[in-house]
Amino acid sequence: MTNITQSSSSTSVSLQQWREDLLTLVLRGGAILGFIAILINVLTGTVNIFFPIYVGIYTGVLLLLFLRLPYLYRAAFLLLLIYGFGLRDLLATGILGDARLFFAAFVVLTGFLFSPAGALVASAVATISILMTGWLVLTGELQVSNPADLDTWFIGTAVFLVLAGILVLAVRFLQDRFQEAQGARDETQKNIDMLQQEKNALENSNVTHSLELWRKTNQLRAASEVAKQITEIRDLNTLLQNTVKLASEQFEFYHVGLFLVDENSRYAVLQAASSEGGRIMLEAGHRLEVGAQGIVGYVAEKGRPRVALDVGADAVFFNNPHLPLTSTEMALPLIVRDKLIGVLDIQSEKPHAFQQEDVDVMQTLADQLAIAIENARLFSNTQSVIGQLEAVTFKQTKDAWHNYLKRRTVAYQYTPLGIRATSVASLSKRGKTIELPLILHGQQIGTIQMQRKENAPDWTIREEELIQDVAKQVALALDNNRLLEETNRRIAEEQTLGKITTRLGRTLDFDTLIQTAARELSQLPDVAEVSVYVGQTKDEKMSTQRTGRTRG
Repeated sequence: MTNITQSSSSTSVSLQQWREDLLTLVLRGGAILGFIAILINVLTGTVNIFFPIYVGIYTGVLLLLFLRLPYLYRAAFLLLLIYGFGLRDLLATGILGDARLFFAAFVVLTGFLFSPAGALVASAVATISILMTGWLVLTGELQVSNPADLDTWFIGTAVFLVLAGILVLAVRFLQDRFQEAQGARDETQKNIDMLQQEKNALENSNVTHSLELWRKTNQLRAASEVAKQITEIRDLNTLLQNTVKLASEQFEFYHVGLFLVDENSRYAVLQAASSEGGRIMLEAGHRLEVGAQGIVGYVAEKGRPRVALDVGADAVFFNNPHLPLTSTEMALPLIVRDKLIGVLDIQSEKPHAFQQEDVDVMQTLADQLAIAIENARLFSNTQSVIGQLEAVTFKQTKDAWHNYLKRRTVAYQYTPLGIRATSVASLSKRGKTIELPLILHGQQIGTIQMQRKENAPDWTIREEELIQDVAKQVALALDNNRLLEETNRRIAEEQTLGKITTRLGRTLDFDTLIQTAARELSQLPDVAEVSVYVGQTKDEKMSTQRTGRTRG
């Protein structure tokens, strides 16, 4: 497009410029022909009294060609020179000479160098010159080398008039076509210029769009990087600190602060900050009342983002002495399941730093941050619950195995002679021995001891890992066996209780009922003696008497 414009501009020539070029061309041609004519006269020795005049005229042509004289002077001199040559020939040879050719050139050049109207004037001047010369010749006042009669002068004049008319019409036609072509070229050039302007505007728009697209792409890439890193963090405090740090570094913000709303939704409390001023506020326990202080309080109440500038009504928000360079502030709500949990506060020292695209990108990051915060809270609560469950499980396992081992303590040992029961006290550690604890829910319930032969190599890491895996499975199997025994024992107890209840319900005699209860209870495991009392025992009577005395 640029090349086309330049080419069109170079070929688009105005009428006046065309006349200038034509005048220069004619003057150059005259200078060359004049030089040849003078040289021929000098070489042939035909120099006459008119030779100095020719030299003077030739010098004038050279001056017109090389001196920067006004166009009017140069064109007038050339036309007068051609007219003079024609008039001289007319006065010397009459109507039959070359005068009419000079006059025709005079008419044509006048039309081209000035206008068709000028060509008409030149035609009139040439015609008058021919008629006056003819009258002088026919009356005998002027002698010419080729005299002619009246008819010859009349016909020659008529032919010249017709030729002059044709030349004037031709000049007029060519000039009109030239102007039409010039107008078309001007219109084309105008269209080309408009297209060039549109092209430049489109290029500028594309550049602007490309820059904006590049900027937004970088923002999205930075937001994605921040979101990727924060979603991998489970500790809430680490998450908050890393978020403000990453956001400040990736987006080059002056200050990034993160507020969380308290349980009563009354205050937005600063939890993390990236700037030095923000850290000072953090140490001072900075908080803002929801709906009452700054755009953070506004966003905490309304639940929608807001951008504030340091002019107009928002100027009151920029009165924090710890952040004196703030010119633009943006606050974004942190919302999870339609509940606002906090506000992400971003401040820049640049005026009008945030556009709607920035708000959209940062709100996306804020939404991901809100989810990450909620996940960190849930993870923390889950870990707390798991810790409590593990503690309860540990205690229950410890108590259960403590009670279980009261009833039985066993140890088995394998030797080349086979499996035999032994006691824990008799187990000794000697030679290439390895001991691995039997761990169940963090509680050691036993030990596996293994000893290599004296000439065998030491235990390898792979073998130790294998024994550890076996120890885990043994611990689980032992615990399952214990649970099965306790389950069977409870089933037996429930069955015994059912039997006792059934037998007690078969008699209505008081003594028989007590005897049946004593007899059935004696069937319980490890019971040596059963006594059933009805009424107060001796110890209960003494207790009642002491209580009565105290009350009295």
